[in-house]
Amino acid sequence: MTTTHKSGFAALIGRPNAGKSTLLNHLVGEHIAAVSSKPQTTRTRIQGIITRPEAQIIFVDTPGIHKPGYTLNRRMMGIVAEAMETVDVILLMRDVSAKTGAGERFTLEMIKNSTKPVILLLNKVDLIKNKTALLPMLEQFSQEHNYAEIIPISARSGKGVEQLIELLIKYLPEGERLYDAEMFTDQVERNIAAELVREKILQLTGQELPFATAVQTELWTEVEGATEIHCVIYVERDSQKPIIIGKGGQMLKEIGTRARHDIEKMLGRHVRLNLFVRVQKQWRDDPRALDQLGIEEGSGLKGNPKPFINRTDVVDDKNLVTPTVEATAAIPAPKKVWHALEVEMSRAAESAVTTQLWSANTTGIETSEDAPEQITFRAYFDAAPDAEKIKADILHALQLSHLPADSLHSIKALIVADQDWLVEWKKGYEPVEIGAKILIAPSWKREQVAATERLIIQIDPGMAFGTGTHETTRGCLELLEKYWQGGSLLDVGTGTGILAMAAAKLFPGARIVGFDNDPEAIEVARENAEINGLTDEIELEVNRLSFFQGQDFDFVLANLTADVIIPLAPDFPKVISPQGTLIVSGILREQGDEVCAVLGEHNFEVIEARPDGEWVTFALKLKN
Repeated sequence: MTTTHKSGFAALIGRPNAGKSTLLNHLVGEHIAAVSSKPQTTRTRIQGIITRPEAQIIFVDTPGIHKPGYTLNRRMMGIVAEAMETVDVILLMRDVSAKTGAGERFTLEMIKNSTKPVILLLNKVDLIKNKTALLPMLEQFSQEHNYAEIIPISARSGKGVEQLIELLIKYLPEGERLYDAEMFTDQVERNIAAELVREKILQLTGQELPFATAVQTELWTEVEGATEIHCVIYVERDSQKPIIIGKGGQMLKEIGTRARHDIEKMLGRHVRLNLFVRVQKQWRDDPRALDQLGIEEGSGLKGNPKPFINRTDVVDDKNLVTPTVEATAAIPAPKKVWHALEVEMSRAAESAVTTQLWSANTTGIETSEDAPEQITFRAYFDAAPDAEKIKADILHALQLSHLPADSLHSIKALIVADQDWLVEWKKGYEPVEIGAKILIAPSWKREQVAATERLIIQIDPGMAFGTGTHETTRGCLELLEKYWQGGSLLDVGTGTGILAMAAAKLFPGARIVGFDNDPEAIEVARENAEINGLTDEIELEVNRLSFFQGQDFDFVLANLTADVIIPLAPDFPKVISPQGTLIVSGILREQGDEVCAVLGEHNFEVIEARPDGEWVTFALKLKN
């Protein structure tokens, strides 16, 4: 008796954070897709392959469904639409621990326009403590669409996954294997490595950076006993570079260490991972940049894209080097010095020179492109290198590569002062005017703005929000100035205290309370209040929102994120007076409808929505 073999494609689609990438990784048993709690983690079409004796299933992970703003987001949604058209079965994932909002309704409309069988996966059932709630939930979902199957699962634990595979095979067409049996993904290793680096950025950095970063593998080479990988982290603004690098390079070092661990696990061998940070202005709206990053129209990751920028900061997971600057009279010369070799060469010699510098135990290489065919390296060393020996090694390597000796233009030894962290950090921060009255200025610009008639808030940048430069902070400050008329104000999750300080500047003598559940944040906020002479104007404390029930504040600020604001929605009416004003921010545009719908269920009505980039800030009134 012959057994029919089946093979086909199944698209994983759903809202951001539904658990699609977690499920894909669990299905194939390998870490091939980036996973984080941030929305828009997946940006491309990634395929995972399961091969059984009776069938081969190709699972297609797609970006979370959201309203597109940037060219990047429009391309991401094009990938979803293309997947729905070309696969054999659609797997719609829903997070049963989250409330149904406008985003889910939009996704459902997309499903209804498809002719493909749809299997509904109710994910995160392990988070439902009362399992009897699943039965009415299943009944409710069965009425919204004619699903082929409805399967409760837990992508994290694997509950229901085997049942999913068995049921899915029924809906696949007959056919031979499309991939070799030992393959578990169509992604090349260099693309998976870049995704793992980006995953660590998502996990370790604050709210601002995940959406403004991309990662590309530029170099992948086998050296003695190890795989050497160079990944470039792209950001959009100069001020974002120090956040990725971190003070003393600690953030970039941690990103590299965690990513290297996962890459070594994937490859089964030792890895030397080097991370570079580069600025590419507005890359999310640049079609050429997106093409070179492999985020193409209606397609997934492709090939070996070429880099599109030349300025480099470099770190590996053992040593850090950031660009050097000359010491000035205003900045005390640091005690630490670096030894360096400055090497000028033709572009053809880049690979040979790079190999020899790493063999000489450089701690990092800074690169600059001086002309289309000329490149300069500055390689750093803990101790003075033997420049003549390294030069001889490079010339020998050029000979072995059949390159002329004059490909090496020059090599000279240098001693340079270690970079003062604050020099690079300060470059991206200038005084920022907000609305008609407020000016945010770092401490080193205080004298420069002393004569202004605006209300000055002195605050130095930290590692996340709070400096007035980010869209979410700016939106809060603008709506605060527009609607705040004095009285009492509660700043939820005050962080650096910038919003509470702005309120105190606008209406001296008003009752202003800022709280946070992070003691370190409150310490920072108290320091900032003291610097600005507002210690007696603001009450700052470690607390939770429920503590303030019944205090009836006239104004409440919540510059948080949608995943924090939505669970707090039932508590907001308990701390705000009738006809009081609520400002919520930290919300991506595609999350706006859902946030407003949830707040509407708790008697809030929107009086203004202020979009800024991919973010939107809302002003709402509590109805009587």
